[in-house]
Amino acid sequence: MPKLIAILSDLQIPFMDPNYPKVMRKFLDAVQPDEVGQIGDLLDMPEVGRWNKGAAGEYAGTFWKSIRATRKLLDEFDFDWIKVGNHDERMEVYIDRYAPALGGPDSEFTLDSVLRMGDRKARLERKPFRLAPGWIAAHGHEGSLSPVAGRTAYGLAQRWNASVVCGHTHRLGTVSTTVGLPGSRRTITGMEIGHGMAEKHATYIKSGSPNWQKGFGILVVDGNTTYHHVVHMQPDCSFQYDGKVFKP
Repeated sequence: MPKLIAILSDLQIPFMDPNYPKVMRKFLDAVQPDEVGQIGDLLDMPEVGRWNKGAAGEYAGTFWKSIRATRKLLDEFDFDWIKVGNHDERMEVYIDRYAPALGGPDSEFTLDSVLRMGDRKARLERKPFRLAPGWIAAHGHEGSLSPVAGRTAYGLAQRWNASVVCGHTHRLGTVSTTVGLPGSRRTITGMEIGHGMAEKHATYIKSGSPNWQKGFGILVVDGNTTYHHVVHMQPDCSFQYDGKVFKP
C-alpha cells in the first residue's frame, strides 16, 4: 500500500489561525496518514527575536504562555517529526548572544527541553533531511528567499539535485524542471506549503496584504516513486481534498 505523508505548514504560535488546527485535526482523523510532520516555525517567539531586542516586546512577559500553548498543540497532534525553522531557533540564539551563562551542553533552555520532546514520539530535525524517495524536507531559510511561490524551494532543489518541500515563505506552490537524456529523464520539484498563521498578526507587512497562502502538503510514496500535492486553503482554512470539503 502507498504511504501517505501529511505535512503541516508554518504555525508561528501564538500567531496561529485557530481554524488551522481545527480543520487539520478533522482531516488527519479522516484520512489517517502514515506519517505527520510540521515543516518549521512551529513557534514564533517574538519576545526573543532580534527585532524586539531592547523594545517593549522583549519585556512583554508572554514567552512561557506561548510555550504552554505549543505543548498543548503537541499533545493534540501525533507528529512524527518537526523541522526546526529560523523562528524556532530564536530562544537558543538569544541565550547564546545575551545570556550565555544559561547555555552550554547541560542547559535545559533548549527547544527540546522547553517543549518536553523527550516525552513525545516526534523528533526535532534541525537540518534538512531525506523525507521520501527523491525528496528532502527543509524549512526554507537554508536558501535564498524568492517572492515567487515555489522558487525558494526550487533553488534548494537545484542545489541538492533532489526535490524539496519547505515552508518559511508562507507561499504555496510548486516549480519543477525535467533533466536528463531520453531513457533517464527525471523531474525535480520545489514545493512550498504555505502557512497557518492569522494574517492580522502580520503587522510588519506595511501594506497589510502579504503575498501569503494558507495550506499544507501531501506526499504519497509508492515504492520508489513519490507523488506530491499542495492543498490550498480558503481564508477561513476550509479546503477540498479527494472530493471532500473540510471546514473548521
